[in-house]
Amino acid sequence: MLDSTVTLAAVSLVGGSALMAVGGLFLTRNFVKTQIVEGHNDIAGFVFATLGVIYAVLLAFMVFAVWERYSEAEAAVTDEAAAAVLAYRQTQFFPDPQRTQAQQAIREYLETGAYAEWANNGIEHFTAHTSPDALNAIWSAFRQIQPGSPSEVALYAEAITRLNDLEHARHLRHLSAEASLSNVYWIVLIVGGMITVVFSYFFHIENWKTQSVMTAMLAGLIGASLFLIWAQNQPFRGPVHVSPGAYAHAVEQIRAIDLGQPAAASR
Repeated sequence: MLDSTVTLAAVSLVGGSALMAVGGLFLTRNFVKTQIVEGHNDIAGFVFATLGVIYAVLLAFMVFAVWERYSEAEAAVTDEAAAAVLAYRQTQFFPDPQRTQAQQAIREYLETGAYAEWANNGIEHFTAHTSPDALNAIWSAFRQIQPGSPSEVALYAEAITRLNDLEHARHLRHLSAEASLSNVYWIVLIVGGMITVVFSYFFHIENWKTQSVMTAMLAGLIGASLFLIWAQNQPFRGPVHVSPGAYAHAVEQIRAIDLGQPAAASR
């Protein structure tokens, strides 16, 4: 559910776009009326249709690109949480105290280390590192293991593979947080939207109210599309952001793993 700030931003952008568009129509209506000649609306309609298609394709491409990046960021978080659970499962063959240390490090990573990168009053926004990497403690515990038998070597190799998967997913999440649309795209989107709305002024409908409603709907739709792009442009910092709920699920899964598990056999 969107919070009040996001809702207010959406209403302001959509409503403000509609109001400004109608205001511009009011200021230019008399000027356009004086330029009306036979076939004026037909010619303007042909050009406007071409312009509208071009801008619609541009908007659709930007919405798709932003949504695809948002989905990739969400998938990175899910993969990271799943990799943590798999790494935890592999620690069950570790002897104590290494098993306890590794499992505690993974729990702390999920409960505090990963969550620390979502901060500020419970709003899950990604923040930069200000302390040692949260995976350091897990790697330290894993490196203490010295497998002896061939089966232990194979199990240890699998455990390291799972930990590498966790490291990989973590970095994918970090890198996805850095992605956002360049300012050039925003300039093109905003200017293109303004041109599209202003061009609609070149039509002339005798009923002022009808044309005002049509113009407001056009501008409002463009404003809503721009809001959608802006809201999901930064998957971890934007108003519509990826939730850390996957980590909470991983913690619960780890608790389920611990239920009724016998202690690992000592070598």
